Amino acid sequence: MGKQLYYQRFRQAQKTTIKYLRLLFNDHFVIFLLIAFGAGVLGYREVIQRANYQFLWHSDWTRLLIAVLLCFGLQFGQLITYFKPADRLYLLGNDHMVSRDYLQQAVNVSFVFAILWQLVAISLILPILFKMQLLTAVKLVSLSLFLFSYKYSLLLLAREKLLMKPRLFINGFVQGLLRTIVPIVIIWLILVIGDGGLIIFTLVWVICVVVLAMFLHVNDKQSQQLAIDWLTSIARAQVHERRILHFYATFADVPTQTYQVKRRKYLDYFLNRLTKRRDMMYSLYLLRLARGTELLSLILRLIIVGGLLIAALSTAPKWVILSIAGLMLYLVAFQLLPLFRETEQKKWTQIMPIAIQSRQRAFRQLNRHLMIMVGGVFVLSAISQGWLMMSYILGVLVIIGVALDRIYLPKQLKMKRKL
Repeated sequence: MGKQLYYQRFRQAQKTTIKYLRLLFNDHFVIFLLIAFGAGVLGYREVIQRANYQFLWHSDWTRLLIAVLLCFGLQFGQLITYFKPADRLYLLGNDHMVSRDYLQQAVNVSFVFAILWQLVAISLILPILFKMQLLTAVKLVSLSLFLFSYKYSLLLLAREKLLMKPRLFINGFVQGLLRTIVPIVIIWLILVIGDGGLIIFTLVWVICVVVLAMFLHVNDKQSQQLAIDWLTSIARAQVHERRILHFYATFADVPTQTYQVKRRKYLDYFLNRLTKRRDMMYSLYLLRLARGTELLSLILRLIIVGGLLIAALSTAPKWVILSIAGLMLYLVAFQLLPLFRETEQKKWTQIMPIAIQSRQRAFRQLNRHLMIMVGGVFVLSAISQGWLMMSYILGVLVIIGVALDRIYLPKQLKMKRKL
């Protein structure tokens, strides 16, 4: 029953993913992928081939940087359980089945996805290993085995945290070490140790992982003694689902995405100053933006990523930098649209004696102010490239901003109203 239930939910989740992918692969997401891929390839190629960076291939710090990058790859691929809030009652009394069958299938499926992430991480650092003359068959096999087995161990430990009484208790500090410092040190050792010692090291490591897997294995007898911490399990599953929807919402309008509010006291002073003598709907939109749990952080990440890309790609062609600036400005404006939709769906908004034209005007004003702030950040990010490049970026952003404010936003707001 546990296996069937998990795979039933897995298939349902894949159908939902396919539906969202159809929404995701729209015009602006494809353009973003092309620009991001082109910028990444150009930057990577420049670092690999330019003589100015040759000192990197003989530095011990580069090995440490590789270890950090691969450790970053280990953070992807979490335990996917697909638990629902109703499971606390629906699966009541079936903890033995959940711990023995359901969670084991969750570990297996999550491990398959985690392997794909690790393969991507390894592929990205292969040119660097080749340039540093570290790309031997023994190192590549040892590195791959370590990443795969270590990720599997992390998934087993994640499963233990879903139990009321974990058989292997690990506090938060040790857990942080296991996710960061420990893999960085081991990966660095793999890159430093010679092939002869590396073979012995890999064999010892594999034996340790096998022992851990045997210790954490759940058989029929042990499953009768285990109880699921449903509050923690359901909360983690919901957080994972929100993160996925959050990613899709970056480039597409996701209908099922929920909007949560959290007060940020450190913003109260600025909000009081900004909302003073402002239109009521403008103040409402600004407050919902500042107190949203996901929207504000998403917009800030877009601004930071856009600014860093503009500053880092100083030697890239001008059209690449201008395209990144324009696309990021568009994405910021696009991300605000769910804020208008969520506000319009509230019953108290519909009964307020404020015309829809006034609400749209206030929302466009907020969007306009945000685009001005984003444009200022992007222009300042290019300060190291000279005043000419800054003026190019400013001109492009002004043109795109006017087009968004006068053409794109009014059209989208009318569509939101019809929906």
